[in-house]
Amino acid sequence: MLSRKKNITFVIIATCIITIICALYFSSPLLFSYKIYTFSQQNNEFKNKIWAHRVDSIGKAQEASQMFKGFEIDVVFDKNESIFDVNHPPTDSIHLSLAELLGSLAKPSAISYWLDVKNLDKNNAAASLNRLLQLCELFNIKTNSVIVESQSYHLLSIFTTKGFKTSYYLPTPFIASLAAKFYQNLTTDEEQLVLRIQNSINKGTFDYISTDSQYLPFIDTLLKNKKKILLWNTSLEHHKFFDRKKIKQIIESDKDIHVLLIQLESQYDR
Repeated sequence: MLSRKKNITFVIIATCIITIICALYFSSPLLFSYKIYTFSQQNNEFKNKIWAHRVDSIGKAQEASQMFKGFEIDVVFDKNESIFDVNHPPTDSIHLSLAELLGSLAKPSAISYWLDVKNLDKNNAAASLNRLLQLCELFNIKTNSVIVESQSYHLLSIFTTKGFKTSYYLPTPFIASLAAKFYQNLTTDEEQLVLRIQNSINKGTFDYISTDSQYLPFIDTLLKNKKKILLWNTSLEHHKFFDRKKIKQIIESDKDIHVLLIQLESQYDR
């Protein structure tokens, strides 16, 4: 009976100790410090090519700037106010401007940026370019450290001529439909759309093409000519051992991969 009580006491104490250790480990400051440490231990190729995905708040931007060479920001350009609203529709706007986010960083000029412009069109392209040039001058950011991404690839040339890097956001729903059948037995209409994508790449004055990493086989299988590649994989985090192996496999799989966006879990996610 006494031995049984000792065993129960031991289990209770051990459970408490494990709970305390887990609580300490997963507390935001300690876990964040561990993330910074594990990232700092990686080689330069890893650190240069791995950026943070969806950094759409001041808190997350401040965290990402301590760890990554660059990060992605989702923006919607408001032509009437001449501002970039940091937001990823259909998420509700919190009325955070890109200027405010950049201004919150200790040294915004030390970071590279991937701007996913959600609403670039012929009516706002010139105005959005002018505003972006103003922000670069205000925060001493070099234009070639900013990637402007849009599905409207034909509008990217005006950004390219001003020194910005640009990327054609490939049509995800269409590529996903091809992936579902392993990029085989394409219909005539599907072949024609692939050809149009290829022609846009051949003629386009943009620097990169961008898509989810799971669709890299589309680029390798169906595109004869390609540009440098930007990818994202939101299921991976660098501080997790097996995720880190997968990240390395992705970036080593194709020499044309320039950036891979990965998840940075944060209390400031939105």
